Amino acid sequence: MAKELRILTFNHHESFLNAMAPLGHRFDIVTRKGDLDLSWNKAARQAPANFRLVSYEDIQQDLKQGAYDVVIAHTVKNLLWLFWINRTLTIFVAHIPLFWDRPSRALKSLGKLTLVWLYRWTHSFQFVAVSDWKRSSWGMSGPVVQFFPVPFPSSALAPSKAPGVIPVVVGNGIATRGAELGWDLLAPLAQEFPIRILGRNPEIPGATIPKNYQEFVGLFSAAHFYVFTIRQPEGDGYNTAMLEAMLLGLPVVTIANPSSPIIHGVNGLVAKDGGELRQHIRLLLLNPQLIAGLGTAAQQTVRTLFTEEAFLHAFREVLP
Repeated sequence: MAKELRILTFNHHESFLNAMAPLGHRFDIVTRKGDLDLSWNKAARQAPANFRLVSYEDIQQDLKQGAYDVVIAHTVKNLLWLFWINRTLTIFVAHIPLFWDRPSRALKSLGKLTLVWLYRWTHSFQFVAVSDWKRSSWGMSGPVVQFFPVPFPSSALAPSKAPGVIPVVVGNGIATRGAELGWDLLAPLAQEFPIRILGRNPEIPGATIPKNYQEFVGLFSAAHFYVFTIRQPEGDGYNTAMLEAMLLGLPVVTIANPSSPIIHGVNGLVAKDGGELRQHIRLLLLNPQLIAGLGTAAQQTVRTLFTEEAFLHAFREVLP
């Protein structure tokens, strides 16, 4: 049996951390550093039994004594916090791409890349990325640890679909994050169509902030199809919420993106611009009989291409 590892990480990507729990090691999850609140969202789901929630200040002595076998960093800031530690293997997970399309963004990306390279030269270090495209944006070698959607508990699923046809989008701060989440495309669609927007979006009229995890899953699973508007170079052609929608059997209406798993007319509908997005949404609203077949194919796609087995195998390969 493989040695049980003691792993330190930070609560920046809670869904990603939940997916790591079956690795079976002991995880200390930093949920506070000074005034920075990284609280675990207990309303969504309790921390797994092999997770211990700690503050950064609580584990200083353990870090100094080399008590951890691995530290997993999710942001460049994490590396800054850990720079004084050089005896412990650090795995850096690139969740976001670097941007080279404009001088201001390229300068910021160059700063991040320089810090990661400096950390790599001076520490025991392993670079991994959550997608091939994100890895290529960093120009660094390392394995891809591709996230998979964790199934929702059956007890939380809606017993039936909502009346009518409901498109859905899931995300927090969609309008304030702007082009990153494709708000320029989504905003006019949300004004024209009855798109259910789930998440903390107080700046979007009509958006729903679910009271708890049960309500979120119920509203999400009661919808009929998902709308995805993220383009490169802002992001991949999928994110966690889209994969979760596909696992629920929702087809996806998406803007064209080279890394999208959506094939037009097979598991969703692909648009080249905002006008085509509008046409595709209208098509499904007026022809709901098309949704079931596309949704079944979407579910099969995510079960085939984004699996727990592949995710855990990739992580085991980089752990000591």
